[in-house]
Amino acid sequence: RQAPRLLGWHEGALPTHGNYLGAVASVWFDGTGAMSFWDERMLAAGSLAPMLTVNTGAAHHGAGMVKPGAQFVSGSLRATTGTSPDGVVVFDRQGNRVDSTRTCPGLHGLAGNGEGVLYGCADGALLVAIQGGRPAFAKLTHATDARFGVGTVWAADGQSRFLVRLSIRGASPASTANRQIGVADPASRRMTPIAIPELDWTAGLSYDGRHALVLGRSGTLYVADMATRQVTGQLASVVAPMPTAGTFVTPFFAEAAGVVYMTSPTTGEVLELTLTNGVPSVARRIRTGGTPERVVVLG
Repeated sequence: RQAPRLLGWHEGALPTHGNYLGAVASVWFDGTGAMSFWDERMLAAGSLAPMLTVNTGAAHHGAGMVKPGAQFVSGSLRATTGTSPDGVVVFDRQGNRVDSTRTCPGLHGLAGNGEGVLYGCADGALLVAIQGGRPAFAKLTHATDARFGVGTVWAADGQSRFLVRLSIRGASPASTANRQIGVADPASRRMTPIAIPELDWTAGLSYDGRHALVLGRSGTLYVADMATRQVTGQLASVVAPMPTAGTFVTPFFAEAAGVVYMTSPTTGEVLELTLTNGVPSVARRIRTGGTPERVVVLG
């Protein structure tokens, strides 16, 4: 940091996917089905090597994540028929295979919080938690329609519930009847939609996890309480509507305490939004020029 330079690197077969939970970063390598994990405390102490590298089996487009407390790690399993994942395998920190399940067909989407790690499945979602010092698997289903699966998951530290994108896979065209943003509750094992009047474009969570941020395709931002699923405020036309054809860039959220930053690709801005009791307002428009896509908050 004081004299910026590359300290080292770790290689695997492309493409790669990364995520973070607690103090541990994980990287997944599609080309081998392997995953590596780094504990930031070990990095700070000068160890550049992963704390653990394990292989789940056959190569596939998958994902992995450490478990809360970092005692175990989990990753997707390639289906025995086909190339997509259909289950989850759990390893301990010594690389020993501890448990696995094949109860997540069409696995896609992943996030973790203090409750555990939630994987999206074609028929719901799979929660991988720790009970009695052992990994435990539990299925979460849509509150009223078992046809809904999960394709994207969002989580926040300090929030037990997950934000999920629910859809009936294969249903076309997309509509509010077959695609929803909802809340997954590990306690009830149910996923319930948030009622907004249009299809979502993208979504996220506030820094404290208390509020869901749902950007509709009209460019309107909706904010909902994660406990009640009630919309607490909205901003009409905060960004341009989602194009209906061609190539385009999707706005992106980054959160800090009491503040949300959102890219506005078509206007070349980053919007600084404040949330007061769940009601959003535009505090600043930060001019960047160009086509801003991703934004991250440091410090």
